[in-house]
Amino acid sequence: MIREIINEVREAIQEAFTCALHTNSGSFVLFLARGDYDHRLEGEQFAHLEPKPSPYCLDYMLDAYKDETRDKFYIRYLNRRYKNDDFKYLGDDGIDDLCVEMMIYSHVWESEAFLKHLYRLSNIVGGKEYYDWDVNGIKFHGHSLIMETKERFKDACPKLFKIIDASYTGYIRDSFAHSLFNVDEDARIIELYSDRVKNDLNLSRLSFDEFQAKFLYTVELCYELSRIFHETRKALINDWELLSKPIPLPDGKTLSITEAELFHGEPRFRATIYVK
Repeated sequence: MIREIINEVREAIQEAFTCALHTNSGSFVLFLARGDYDHRLEGEQFAHLEPKPSPYCLDYMLDAYKDETRDKFYIRYLNRRYKNDDFKYLGDDGIDDLCVEMMIYSHVWESEAFLKHLYRLSNIVGGKEYYDWDVNGIKFHGHSLIMETKERFKDACPKLFKIIDASYTGYIRDSFAHSLFNVDEDARIIELYSDRVKNDLNLSRLSFDEFQAKFLYTVELCYELSRIFHETRKALINDWELLSKPIPLPDGKTLSITEAELFHGEPRFRATIYVK
């Protein structure tokens, strides 16, 4: 099952990246270059500087840094427990693993860095005119935003839409995140007590196998999105046909990438912003 899920997820993300490149190559470059809007650079302490630093930033690493511990933890867990394709939740250790996976599942669907990535990618493939530089005012932990993000993939990237659909269920995340569940070891069922489903037996009971499939789709989506993002980002530094294209900004200015190089194995991008 694991190998099939990995292949499905890889194919879906590659489809989405190809679609993003063809839909809006400038926004896709900014996505890969970790474009972000840093409000701290609008502060009074920078007012005397000439030229003033621009809040439009490339190589914005703060989100990735804040998510690094969670990222390393779930990857180490997968490498320990899923060496074989037939891993099941058996005995007391199996129930412990099940509870760990519930936590990992909730963490992924609460991860601001992961959800920002999906949100920005969905807007690019959805045809939004400008890149989402400033997303600081958006609540990334809500069910509605995840569902809106998923819907934007439906027509442009149906494979990724199906992966998210197979991965994410809001009431499952809510039940795990707020400890509204109980595990029936004999029946091999997780009972969910979220307000949204507690009176619906069809939705409030989740078999171990059903949850394991959702868990694997979720962690593979998180892992492969990050892996393919980094691979594509590294390849971008040599694609000057793409990098040399001017990119319009929402304030009417234009951004032009002037440098792209590897620095200690990590891509670094530099740009100039000018008025038309």
